[in-house]
Amino acid sequence: MPFDGLVLAAIKKELIDGALNLTPLLGSRIDRIYQPAPLELNIVLRQPGKRNRLLISAHANEARIHLTEQTKENPASPPLFCMVLRKHLEGGRIVGLTQEGLERILVFQIEVRNEINQLTQKNLVCELMGKHSNVILVDAATQIIIDSIKRYSFNLSRYREVLPGRTYLHPPKQDKLALDTLNEAIFQENIWQQPLAAKLEQIIQRRFEGLSTLMSREIIYRAGLPADLTLNECGEYEINVLGQKLKLLCQAVRESNFPPALMVNEAGEPVEFDAFPLTHLRILTARKATMNVIVDQFFTFQEERSCFNQKKQRLISLVQKEINYQAKKISTWEENLTEADKAEKFKLYGKLLLANAHCLEKGLTEVSLANFHDLSSRVLISLDPQLSPVENANAFFKKYQKAKKTRLAIQPLLENARQERFYLLSVETALQQASTLSDLAEISQELMTTGYLAKTTTGQKSKDKPKPKQKTSAPLKFISSDNLTILVGKNNRQNDYLTMRLAQENDVWLHTKEIPGSHVVIKTNGQPVPPTTLHEAAILAAFFSRAQQSHNVPVDYTGRKNVKKPPGARPGFVTYTNHRTIIVNPDKSLPAKLQPYSPIV
Repeated sequence: MPFDGLVLAAIKKELIDGALNLTPLLGSRIDRIYQPAPLELNIVLRQPGKRNRLLISAHANEARIHLTEQTKENPASPPLFCMVLRKHLEGGRIVGLTQEGLERILVFQIEVRNEINQLTQKNLVCELMGKHSNVILVDAATQIIIDSIKRYSFNLSRYREVLPGRTYLHPPKQDKLALDTLNEAIFQENIWQQPLAAKLEQIIQRRFEGLSTLMSREIIYRAGLPADLTLNECGEYEINVLGQKLKLLCQAVRESNFPPALMVNEAGEPVEFDAFPLTHLRILTARKATMNVIVDQFFTFQEERSCFNQKKQRLISLVQKEINYQAKKISTWEENLTEADKAEKFKLYGKLLLANAHCLEKGLTEVSLANFHDLSSRVLISLDPQLSPVENANAFFKKYQKAKKTRLAIQPLLENARQERFYLLSVETALQQASTLSDLAEISQELMTTGYLAKTTTGQKSKDKPKPKQKTSAPLKFISSDNLTILVGKNNRQNDYLTMRLAQENDVWLHTKEIPGSHVVIKTNGQPVPPTTLHEAAILAAFFSRAQQSHNVPVDYTGRKNVKKPPGARPGFVTYTNHRTIIVNPDKSLPAKLQPYSPIV
């Protein structure tokens, strides 16, 4: 995702000259300024009959500037820099945008009236340079820094201080050649001065202004040269053809002729973008749009995916913690149950002592007696010398009764813990297979309902109307080879909805045998299910389960009328009877073949 000098130049051109559905920003009034994140600004610009939202980010990995359609939640109290910008810029008018060459620095020149109603100019300097990115408010007349989104002194930078009251210094110049003044002689001279072992893409990126590594590869590809070609492997022909392609790029830059492209994969997800089509990425498809729209779409997708991954990982960590807790309880109770099962020997000891009490004396520490159940063997019993034989027998009977009660108490607890762990494993499986924020929202709601996740409070008063219950999203829909509909639940809430409400009694219900996974329903319409459809549905049940990476997965199937949900059971838990089992291997290519792979309407 190279937000290089070319991309910034294309952004600037659209902001100044306008583009499709975009009016020029020069003359726009600054209506409102927000700072939704520590290193991000949203500036609302107003024109007659038109409002635009400008996003400026100084994030190290996402430094950029562009118009956006996205709105974000703002903090209850605006940060200090936001308040400074509001004081100095709100109500001001943008009168100019400047970019020196193809540097990643864009300066907004803003006319605004000061406290005594005098017309002054402030410069909002946007430095978009990776980890050195910054947004600095400067007084245009004195070049004194008013404030910045990042402050640092000479302790962090030996070149300059960025602090209120200091004079603004331009970032240090890079020793690169400007594309708008480049000619063949300068190109040839600078190319052959580079180390012979250096790769061409590195030379182009380091020596010519505004070019990212990605665009350097594109130039080499358009020249028909190998991507990993070094200068030592080049002759006059290679350098000449490379110079011709770079010359065409320079001409487009001088004419501000930018045909931006968003490169997407087969799923339509943005992967790369630049101010020129990236034809060397042949496995990707180029989408045409304005540079502002492309950058907005790309980073919106990146932010949503990052938010999705963070939320997903947070929920998975929570569920895995609970799974481990249940596993520890199961292990402890199984050990206690094993010890309780050994208590039958206490009953035997007591009986043997009572049967032989007449020939035993008090004070013995142990005794060996013949076993009732095996006369050829003897049982060695340890005794308390302070007790009589009968008292020792009664002590063993008490131990036996205690162990018996322990077994009766542990067995239901152990069964509940096993069921709870199975339920949590099903939630973890649903989380691992979740693909959208709405999927995570449903699972979060389920975890709130079951008490594993704290419920969010909105602070509404009791007299307010209660928030409507969140609807369960539709399950996935597939069409079998026999043209029958197969429905698959994506989480436990969907499983309940699919099995208990959407499915009819004559439909066929499938689920992996004793393995957490999705409920699968074949809509039969009262007709017999062909073996091919049954096999495909079983493969889907195995694929959308915890056994997705396994082989020979058992899948149970039965009529929907044989499936029941016990009262008070966890989401997704059902019981079923009169079932049969089919063994299948999960096939990751099958869901894509059984179109449509989308939620039902």
